[in-house]
Amino acid sequence: MENILPRLESRVILDLKKTSLISRTVLRSRKIALVAHRKPDLDAVGSSVALKIALEKIGKECFLFCGDALLPTEQFLLYANLFSTHFNPEEFETIIFVDCGSSGQTVFLEQYPALFKRAGTINLDHHPGNDFFAEINLVHPEANSTALIVYNLLRDWRVELDHYAATALLAGIYGDTGGMRHANTIETFEVIADLLKKGADLSLVIERMFYNLSPTTLRLWGRVLENVKITEGEVLIAGLQKEDFQKTGAALGESAGLIDLLKITQGIKYAVLLTETEGEVHGQIRTVQPEVNVAEIARRLGGGGHTQAAAFRIKGKLERREEEWVIVEESRIAF
Repeated sequence: MENILPRLESRVILDLKKTSLISRTVLRSRKIALVAHRKPDLDAVGSSVALKIALEKIGKECFLFCGDALLPTEQFLLYANLFSTHFNPEEFETIIFVDCGSSGQTVFLEQYPALFKRAGTINLDHHPGNDFFAEINLVHPEANSTALIVYNLLRDWRVELDHYAATALLAGIYGDTGGMRHANTIETFEVIADLLKKGADLSLVIERMFYNLSPTTLRLWGRVLENVKITEGEVLIAGLQKEDFQKTGAALGESAGLIDLLKITQGIKYAVLLTETEGEVHGQIRTVQPEVNVAEIARRLGGGGHTQAAAFRIKGKLERREEEWVIVEESRIAF
C-alpha cells in the first residue's frame, strides 16, 4: 500500500520489504487473529485493539486473543472486553502476534506446538530479545512501544484512524513509556500530537493509568511496601506470594504498576519485584539510572527486555527466609 501522506520525522524506519509482505498477507485474508502476550499490558492491549479497528475498516474480520484474561480495569478501550483465552489457529488465515517478545509469551505455543511452523503468521514487536518466531517478523527494538510500530504501519497503509483507534494507540505508548516519563524521542511527542488531533482521549488514558486504584490494590501494595529490602549493593527487592493475594482479595493483575513506584526510591540502582504465580515466579526489573542495563540482568536469569525495563520467569515458588527472598524447587536463587 503506497504511502502518499506526509510522514513525521522518525527514527523508527519500518522495513519496507516486510511491511509489503504483511500488507499482501493481510489483504488476501478474510479472518485474522490478533494475539497479545500473556499477562497483557496497555501496549499489547492498545496495539491489538487499534489493529482490530483499523483492519475492520478495510473489510477484515478480526478477533482478539490472549492467554490470560484481562482485568476489568484494563477493559476501558473499545473492544478490550472481547479478548478471548480460547484460541483455535485453524480458524484463521492470518495470525498477528502483538507485542510478544518471544514465542513463549503467547502461551498458545504449549497448546499448538506447530503454531509457528505454519504460513500466515506475523510478529509485531519492539523487544530486543525477540526470537523472530513468525513467518514475517517486523521487530524494531528502537521503538519505545509496539503501538508506535503499529501507528507507523497503519500510516503507511493509509488507514485513517478514528478516535477509538487513536486512543488505543495513545494508551499503548503511554503504558510502555511510563506515562511519557522515559524512552521518549521527538517522534513520540509528534505521534502523540497527531493522535490527539485524531481525537485520542488523553484524560481517559491518564485517569485509568494513574488514578484508578481499588481498595484491594491498596491493601496488596501495602503488604509489599512493609517488606521492602534494600541490599548493600543498592538494589531494592520486594516480593508478592500467593497468600498476599488471598489475604487482600486482590487479583494477580493488581500488582501492575507497583514496580514503577518501587523504581523511583531514592538511593537505589534498580528495583526487583518478585511475584509468585502457579508454579513459577515472575520477576520485574526497573531502573531510572541511565548507566544501569537491567535487560542484561534479566538475560542472565533466562528473561530479557529493555535497558530500563526487563523481566524473567523461573519455575518454582517464592519463600521469605529471614531477610532473603528465595525461589525454591526447580532452582534455588536467593535475592
